[in-house]
Amino acid sequence: MATREKILFEAGKLFSQRGYFAVSMEDIAQSVGVTKATLYHHFRSKEDICRELVSSACEELKKRIQVRLHKDKNPINALFGVVLTMLDVALERPEILLMNSLEMVSDDRTPVVQYMVNLRTEILRFLRDVLVKLDVTQKRTSRYAFELAEFLIGLVFSPITQQRQESKITAKRIVRFLFPEQSS
Repeated sequence: MATREKILFEAGKLFSQRGYFAVSMEDIAQSVGVTKATLYHHFRSKEDICRELVSSACEELKKRIQVRLHKDKNPINALFGVVLTMLDVALERPEILLMNSLEMVSDDRTPVVQYMVNLRTEILRFLRDVLVKLDVTQKRTSRYAFELAEFLIGLVFSPITQQRQESKITAKRIVRFLFPEQSS
């Protein structure tokens, strides 16, 4: 693994364990086993590391959701696949949880917080469009689809699942809760 990837990997672990504001550049450098000078050679700031981590995780999430959507034509099964994908990405890339946790910081003027708010909004719009295409929001307003997307992101991107084998069970429970009359 190249130094830049090691930095991203270790920073992602530290951010997910301690939170963004509790991790320093020194902590990251020590975890990677490099000097701070090496760290600053690759990234100008902790914020740059965070932005790259979370934006790449979000792009991966969008791509994997798109791939998953092509596997199922049944809207409820497709929704299950979307939720399962979201859970899997949250478990594999825990730094994506920063998108939720940093949004709760009271000072939204902090550039990284504003970035997370904007990124979360982008993911919400993407997910809303996915839900509308799935037609699981039949006879409902587009506001309903947006609120459902917001609910799913809040639920899935909170650390509700700690073990990978729970993803399918959790996804089934979420879909069954949302659409009990249509779920099997």
